[in-house]
Amino acid sequence: MKSYQYRAGYLLFALLIVTALVLSACEWTPTPPAEQSTSALNLPEQSQTEAPAGQPLDPPTTQQPAQPTSQPEQVGPDSFPTGYNPLTGQPVSDPALLDLPAVLVSITNFPPSARPQAGLSYAPWVFELYIAEGMTRFLATFYGDFPQRGPELKGSCAVRSEPFEQTDTLLGNRVWLDKNGNGLQDPDEPGLGGVCVNLYDAATGSLVADTSTDLNGYYGFNVSQGGGYVLEFVKPDGLLFTSANAGNDQRDSDVDPSTGRTAAFTVTQDDQSWDAGFLAPAGTSLAEVSGNQAGAADVGPVRSGRLPYVYIRDAFQNSCLIYASATEQIRAQLRGCAMVFGNDGGDINSAMLDVTRLEKIAEENKRPSDNFNYTGNLFSEQPLAQGAPADEIQVYYSFLNQSQWKYDAASGEYLRYEDLADGSGNFRPALDRLNGQQLAYSNVIVLYAAHTVINPYIIDIRLGSGEKGKAVVFRDGQKYDVTWTTVSGNYEKSTGLRRPIRFLDANGNPFALKPGQSWVHLVTPATTVSELTPGIWKLRFYAPAGAK
Repeated sequence: MKSYQYRAGYLLFALLIVTALVLSACEWTPTPPAEQSTSALNLPEQSQTEAPAGQPLDPPTTQQPAQPTSQPEQVGPDSFPTGYNPLTGQPVSDPALLDLPAVLVSITNFPPSARPQAGLSYAPWVFELYIAEGMTRFLATFYGDFPQRGPELKGSCAVRSEPFEQTDTLLGNRVWLDKNGNGLQDPDEPGLGGVCVNLYDAATGSLVADTSTDLNGYYGFNVSQGGGYVLEFVKPDGLLFTSANAGNDQRDSDVDPSTGRTAAFTVTQDDQSWDAGFLAPAGTSLAEVSGNQAGAADVGPVRSGRLPYVYIRDAFQNSCLIYASATEQIRAQLRGCAMVFGNDGGDINSAMLDVTRLEKIAEENKRPSDNFNYTGNLFSEQPLAQGAPADEIQVYYSFLNQSQWKYDAASGEYLRYEDLADGSGNFRPALDRLNGQQLAYSNVIVLYAAHTVINPYIIDIRLGSGEKGKAVVFRDGQKYDVTWTTVSGNYEKSTGLRRPIRFLDANGNPFALKPGQSWVHLVTPATTVSELTPGIWKLRFYAPAGAK
């Protein structure tokens, strides 16, 4: 909900005139009505049916009162509000899950038939590491929330497939599925792609621009400061608008359910607080609306363990490591708490971890005597100074293993794109097969560490306790040079316990990551991160000597 100025109507004006005449003997001058911007519109009534896209609007008469926000701008590094995940700096849907230790799952990236993988969009941290022959593998860290299968609902417009590029004042934010019907975006509620969004001029009622939401539900417009506007959201078939103005302005819906439109407003700065929520009609599930009955949620494909997993597991005190198999040479060092095997049909991608089993493993791995603390990193919503523009990161591990990160100003995240592993140079959005959403991360981190080749297919990485090195963090469309460290601080020294890898600025202070998920590229010291053209960077991985 937004703050506005109201224009006194003609009735009020007439009343003031009469009052002035009655009190003419007194030296009293009525205060003139507050000046209102040209953003006021009279939105015609409309039922819960699809709004006619692009139709001119009549001038409105109402606007919304102000609604406060309550999201902290900065959390950590050592203390977090109750219910906040110290690996993301964001609230979780079920705070009780923070009492369970992290579960780390080895997920394959090759062969390419493993894609899209399942569950990566739910992992607070994903580590990508080189495993030989130009291939990489992912170690996904699950903590605070468990993966869920989504209904994969979409609107009636084409899904926006390219990142939003900001060229003027930014207006926009998110369309989401309000699963519990409370009118607020909760951490486990997905975005809704392909929803048509129309922008109207408040003074004339004419259509200014139109767009659609991306796979994660985000949209954006470039607008002029001082302009008055109205937003219209076209309701997908089978869904209803959720209730409007339920609370926190960054999380609630701003759409009148009877019209599909917002009240009029004036843009004075970047404004990413205009959201629209949808829900299924009473007595109908989202799965029934989509026609896709929700099946079992799986994570994977799960593949073999790798030696560097040892250090990452140990950095997450009391965490549980899950993989499909391991070579005899490293099996004893991995000490996994569970293994996942595929079927006997010879499908290399068939080893999938059922989420119910994932939850049970986490619960069983929580012992009363255990203690863990995953704090240590600072998170701040506020963009940082002294960065270098970084709209795109091209990642080159090998000719058949390339990816891209593109900054999306509408969501404030980097969207992941994957190549087709065929040498064509073509890329497609990297998706999560559980929910059909594109992988999006607030922080893309390049972490330099020494790689030691044990044999051509076993590569060690120095990530143990007491290590440190250089790193690059991409956040908010900017690049920053930082330091990573596992050197013991006061907490580690006083408790004897470990904490996850931490990031420091040039002065040795905690570097502020952006709240949200982080993707970590583990690379060799020889790897380069260079600027090709302004804002376009390339990560060129160089394999350690002796590796396949």
